[in-house]
Amino acid sequence: MSSINAVKTFAWLVLVAAVCACSAPTGAPGAAGLARSDNQTTDWQALWDRTVDAAKREGKITVVTHTNLYYRAAIDRFSQKYPDIEVEHVAMRPSEFTPKVVTEQQNGIFGYDVWVSPTSNMAEVVAPADGFEKNPPYLILPEVTEPQNWRGNKILYTTSEPVISVYQGNVTSNVYVNRDLLPSSQFNNFDQLLDPSLRGRMVIRTPDAPQATSLTMAGILHSKGADFVERLMRDQQPVFVDNARLLTQDLIAGKYPVGMGIDGETLDACQREGGCKNIEQIRGQYQYMLGYGVGILKNPPHPNAASVFLNWFLSKEGQQAYVDGIVASTPPPYDLAHSARADVEPHPDAVALGAVPEYDHLEKYSLQGMEAGGPEMQAVLSMYKRVEAGS
Repeated sequence: MSSINAVKTFAWLVLVAAVCACSAPTGAPGAAGLARSDNQTTDWQALWDRTVDAAKREGKITVVTHTNLYYRAAIDRFSQKYPDIEVEHVAMRPSEFTPKVVTEQQNGIFGYDVWVSPTSNMAEVVAPADGFEKNPPYLILPEVTEPQNWRGNKILYTTSEPVISVYQGNVTSNVYVNRDLLPSSQFNNFDQLLDPSLRGRMVIRTPDAPQATSLTMAGILHSKGADFVERLMRDQQPVFVDNARLLTQDLIAGKYPVGMGIDGETLDACQREGGCKNIEQIRGQYQYMLGYGVGILKNPPHPNAASVFLNWFLSKEGQQAYVDGIVASTPPPYDLAHSARADVEPHPDAVALGAVPEYDHLEKYSLQGMEAGGPEMQAVLSMYKRVEAGS
């Protein structure tokens, strides 16, 4: 077994160690409950109409998203179009939802339909645990299933199995500076993270799982190599903090001049109220591409409503609602306001800041939240374990 596979196996065993016996499934219908015709017609419109009717009869859907407000904006637009389908919206951080849904599924509890989120935990933990349905049986609309409607003329999935559809790849990093403490003349690029003057003065979210810090370090690893990342973790003696909210508050309060792995919603809330103008993101170097995806969770209790939501969210209308929600609910710059759909125009900020990836040349990025980027992520996690152990 390779060291990477060993790390994955160990992480998985830790996650489910408490589950020693599984109860019987709850009877959630899953794909077997999808509306189908007796003759398996190829008429997509007829199948779509039957699916929408069946979804209205189900009358409900449970959608899980990250905590960012723009997901709520998109869901509200869906509810306006399909008022007969009541949406239960569960807003939860992926790092918190992942162990919850894995444990529940291992115990035969299938209470969620769709998950929309950055894809790291989806692809690294839940997909290997067989926690998703395959998307193709749920996809109906030609504007969703035809590759020419997507940038790069291809439909992206996070893994070799088509279980999580990528609706956005975002080129970014997560290093922020408090300019009241550190002017641009002293710190303005990633290479300066190894400056001796910053030793002991950086706060970093503990990179022990796929999240903003480990993603950023994977991007650095992709461009600068393992030695740079290990020196950053070990020689620079950063302060590791588990809680992203507390880390962000410490950066805002001026306790530390540089932070990695900050909580975006905490910073957004401060900036929406007119504060935190002194907090600046360092951009343009050693960035990673983070996948944002949508998948049908295993044995969804409302499979037809899940199909309707999945198709709508991946349609031009759904992706435009997502982009509009980002502009309406987050402070500028709007670097996240773009989609992998070719017919949804990115916000000018996203283009200017280089957040829209070159979908024809994805090999240039550390592809995080996707199977291809898994080895780099595991290398970062393993490196932190060695540093933590003092080895």
